[in-house]
Amino acid sequence: MKSHKVKQGDCFSSITKQYGFHDPEVIYSDPANSSLKAKRKNMHLLKKGDVVKIPDKVPKKETCPCDAKSKFKAKGFITQLKIIVEDFSGNAFSGMNYTLDLEGTIYEGKTTSAGLVEQKIDAQAMQGTITIWLDNKKKNLIKWPLKIGSLDPHDDNAGVQARLNNLGYSCGKVDGRIDKQTKQTLKVFKSNNGLADDDVLDDTTKNKIEAVYGF
Repeated sequence: MKSHKVKQGDCFSSITKQYGFHDPEVIYSDPANSSLKAKRKNMHLLKKGDVVKIPDKVPKKETCPCDAKSKFKAKGFITQLKIIVEDFSGNAFSGMNYTLDLEGTIYEGKTTSAGLVEQKIDAQAMQGTITIWLDNKKKNLIKWPLKIGSLDPHDDNAGVQARLNNLGYSCGKVDGRIDKQTKQTLKVFKSNNGLADDDVLDDTTKNKIEAVYGF
């Protein structure tokens, strides 16, 4: 059995493709990964340095008549990207055209009424940009950079900073350091969400950030 040491940007979808499997659940739910699964409830939120055990492949056999044509379909290596886009007041960018550029592959569509962008993408895509067009003539826009798979777990300092940044609370650089700017941001977030009027990053605050962010 191989071991994979997680790098920044890895998730079970990208690891699954790397090792030639078709379903992330096969690796995630393997008994050898039970302790990791207990620690990482969401398979797409891994932390750099985590170790994933890669099970040995088991050949799949199918019986079919030798005097007839048989068709077999190989499962692809794609995953689902979901992004909610909102303004700074929390209002959804609903029904707006978007352009998603992931490492040179372009996807286009419209956001849902909830501001959801939902797109099937290559499982190993790691970065790109999303553009929201604010008018039908595509003259006015808002663009965000994307780092897919790089979000750390919610109880990690870097995971806290990234979520706050994405929610519109500016922590600055996502480096895991709870510096003056991050503390000021924590104080504003806590005040806006009915928590203690301080800049302490405790479990209650981490859990609240996870709840507001969605995961």
